Amino acid sequence: MENRITLEQLRKMQVNEIANLSPEELAMLCEELSALKADTKLFDNRLHAGLVERFSKQAAEARKAQGKDTGTVRLSADGYVVVADLPKDVDWDQAELKKSVEIIASQGEPVEQYVNIKYAVPESKYNAWPESLKAIFAPARSVGVGRETFKFNKEAQ
Repeated sequence: MENRITLEQLRKMQVNEIANLSPEELAMLCEELSALKADTKLFDNRLHAGLVERFSKQAAEARKAQGKDTGTVRLSADGYVVVADLPKDVDWDQAELKKSVEIIASQGEPVEQYVNIKYAVPESKYNAWPESLKAIFAPARSVGVGRETFKFNKEAQ
């Protein structure tokens, strides 16, 4: 296609104008955007690796001096204040957590004051249940929708 719509042009277009583009134009824009996302991820990973190489050791030393393993520290670099944040990533063993909750519950402690409990039912399991069981859970279930996606495949001639 010679008069190809660019992403820069897309930025300025109204939704109804985009909706009126041909499937070929839409497919090309989707391909271009997909490539841009992949490039962005690559750039982000490379830049992050460079930042880690440059500042990670200094940030770790600053955290250690403050008596902490994680969190935010401020570093000085060539007239800039670099804010280095290493967040905690806490994961709880679900089986062990369940045992702990059962212990405090058996002691008469109000479990809800200590832990958040969220029940979930995988949709595949729900769909396999007999109707009698589904009926019990139906009042607790609501179904929404995610973001609709579109893909373009050239038809065979």
